[in-house]
Amino acid sequence: MSKRRLQIGFELAMPEIFARSGREGDFFFFGQWYPKPWVLLDDGRWHCHQFHYHSEFFADFARFHVEISAPRRFRIGASGREVGRHDHPDGTVTRVFEEENIHAFAWTAWPGFLEYRESLALAGNPFPTEIILLLDPDHRSDRLRYLQSLRFALKFFSERLFPYPYRTITLVDPPARALEAGGMEYPTLITGF
Repeated sequence: MSKRRLQIGFELAMPEIFARSGREGDFFFFGQWYPKPWVLLDDGRWHCHQFHYHSEFFADFARFHVEISAPRRFRIGASGREVGRHDHPDGTVTRVFEEENIHAFAWTAWPGFLEYRESLALAGNPFPTEIILLLDPDHRSDRLRYLQSLRFALKFFSERLFPYPYRTITLVDPPARALEAGGMEYPTLITGF
């Protein structure tokens, strides 16, 4: 099958947060935020029905290259690896994220996040996995609990099922006023409660 490159222009007005996406004050969470293209099935037909609230999204796996520009004060968490950063004279920064073989791209921005990073060697992987925790400052006492839970899950499944296939995983702890963003999983990015 030949590869195709799509470039889609669209505008999005973020609603108040509900159903795991939106904004609450200066907290933003973007899940299912962009137009999802149709999927070419093995039999040559296109799968392109609209999303229904009580169903799952159906998407193809792809390589994502996403550039996010925001005021410098925001901490950004996103699916994939950060591969570039460009500071601009107007006080904004553009951060570039990429990942291959994922079916969705989610991201979050909030100036309040505390950010913790650590590296983890996993069975069967020739590279370390970087754990990124974006934590609500009101939950700083939960930092170790979050990190220990994530380390345990990654090690457990890597030893018993298959190695975690990506170089990063970001765990987002949304602020209490935005709990509707919690309890969701996206490729290389998960949200807690």
